[in-house]
Amino acid sequence: MGSGAAAAALAPGPLSCAAAFAAAGVGDGLLLTAILRLRADHAPPNRRTQVLTTGAGLKISAAALGAAPAGRAGSGSAAWDLAAIAALQLVAVVVYAGIRRRPGSRKEPAVLNEAVSR
Repeated sequence: MGSGAAAAALAPGPLSCAAAFAAAGVGDGLLLTAILRLRADHAPPNRRTQVLTTGAGLKISAAALGAAPAGRAGSGSAAWDLAAIAALQLVAVVVYAGIRRRPGSRKEPAVLNEAVSR
């Protein structure tokens, strides 16, 4: 998604910008699929619907809350704003790489005992 936003910020014309947004959309679709799969796999069976609904509600609420400050912080230039969005997403990749559990690590992610069904 970050690469697609960065490409859109640097796009010389509308067709290349549309192609970059399409690439970002593919990334967003993959991310959404992974999130839904993780929620379904790790939610206790009797709470799965509640977890999926609450997750969707939190995502929409957070997007709405983020829209106001993002709108005020915007530069007025679509290219600069897209570049800032891309930079934030790429920073998230670096942060994730730094905090993810390494193979062989003794630290296990916190999981509810009843949620582990496999």
